[in-house]
Amino acid sequence: MDIDKLRQIGLSDKESNVYLALIEFGDSLVSEIAERTRINRSLLYDVLSGLADKGMVTYILKNNVRYYRAAEPEKILSIIREKENIFKTMLPELMALHKPQTKKPIVEILEGK
Repeated sequence: MDIDKLRQIGLSDKESNVYLALIEFGDSLVSEIAERTRINRSLLYDVLSGLADKGMVTYILKNNVRYYRAAEPEKILSIIREKENIFKTMLPELMALHKPQTKKPIVEILEGK
């Protein structure tokens, strides 16, 4: 899969690579993820933490060892919808701020088609 599409929804290159590796290989140790993605393990913990904050990665404990797992792909759609709903609640306030302060006519010049 092309990581550009994941980048368009707000994931970094490293986050995209990690998420795709977890989707493809399932529950994985940090060492396995690092090997597959070629990301330094110390940086990988930060990437996994960021993905966990976004709700895209979780972990389970097996014999006191963390195995990371990707959230269901449908989770991405719910995250996008949640952001859209947040923006919709902000929209009236933004529109109120955008109104011109004076009642002078505004002239806009548009170029192109």
